[in-house]
Amino acid sequence: MSLNHASVPIPAEMKALLSLSGVRELPGAGAALAEVVAAGIAERFVWLLNEHGVAAFVQKNIADAGLKEVLPSTLYQGLRNQTFKSIARNSFIMSALRDVAEVLSSAGMIPVLLKGTALELSVYGESGLRPMSDADILLPREQCMKAWRVLQSAGFRPLPFKSPLHRLIPLHIGKHLPSLVKGGFSLEIHHGLWWGIRTGVTLKMIDQSTGHGAWGMEHGVNVKIPPPGLHFLYLVSHLVQHEKDGNSQLRQYNDLVAMIDHYGAEEVVDVALEHAAEVGMEEELRNKLGLLRMFMGVELPGKYQYEPSPEALNKFVSFLGNPKGNPVGDRRVIYRDTVKGIPGLHRKLIFVIGDIFAGFRFMKQRYGKSSVGGILPYYFLRMGKVLWLIKGRIKAYKGIKGVKGKA
Repeated sequence: MSLNHASVPIPAEMKALLSLSGVRELPGAGAALAEVVAAGIAERFVWLLNEHGVAAFVQKNIADAGLKEVLPSTLYQGLRNQTFKSIARNSFIMSALRDVAEVLSSAGMIPVLLKGTALELSVYGESGLRPMSDADILLPREQCMKAWRVLQSAGFRPLPFKSPLHRLIPLHIGKHLPSLVKGGFSLEIHHGLWWGIRTGVTLKMIDQSTGHGAWGMEHGVNVKIPPPGLHFLYLVSHLVQHEKDGNSQLRQYNDLVAMIDHYGAEEVVDVALEHAAEVGMEEELRNKLGLLRMFMGVELPGKYQYEPSPEALNKFVSFLGNPKGNPVGDRRVIYRDTVKGIPGLHRKLIFVIGDIFAGFRFMKQRYGKSSVGGILPYYFLRMGKVLWLIKGRIKAYKGIKGVKGKA
């Protein structure tokens, strides 16, 4: 495995970042790290590792490759500290998740783990090196509200809905219920994985999930791990959503690399490509596969060797140097996609009205006010959201009308 980005010039710190941030170091890692230190940009390199959420993997790869002496000792010690923090945090999350599984199992529900927790058990081998901040589970839609209430009875506190009106359509807003928190642990219960009514792939993912041996029924606890190909497709779409919000990280690309490395391209990529059109991810999936091959050292058979679009290529290179400062997607498009994904005109209206007339608690947090009187003027600002939304529709309508008139 090696990097294949020779046609795309990238700075030394990015070469070292890509060479050292995966499950194992890639050829040329030592030379890239030495170049970073010689150029006097070692501190920026370490900053990038933390911003991308890959400090623990880099520290392990540096140690395994015998490169500890290349990096200044204070910086290397800082990476070791980040590794210990990641292991401790992951241990806490997995322990809390086991408690959640016990509660749900006793109520006749078996959660499907998603993202970091699923990968920790199935791909990373409970190493604790892949940092996690919370846990995500998937349940059949008909079980989600029951699980949400059962866990509240077990001491979890739900974050509030943005608006009391949104309580009328809890399973039609976004993809998960408001987070549940307890003792520093946060849990999201997903009722869907893709926007709108694209439920077929989600149901298939639930049906094909399998129990995890290490968390079997020996103690009355069980969890399921999603099938690799469909989970890979979901991780791609989740990454794309983060990129639209301008806050993605290299650790999310590393998850894709780790899955292909662990399961093999045939098992992962074939299934993902088969279902990509159903969830509107064909182009994005091809772009991501191209980037993984060029920049992440992934060896893919010829039939999977796509070329990323120039736009995807430029965005990725920019993202490497500034992960939290990516351009945010068009907010109007994102908002309209959210509304479009809600089934039924009455539910769309409930969502939009609730979004304007948000609850007092949300408004106080959103605008940094402590009194009801302080937030009242901001409701007028939120009404502008509807005008902002309509403005885009009007422009689109005028454009279509103009074309028809010329025809």
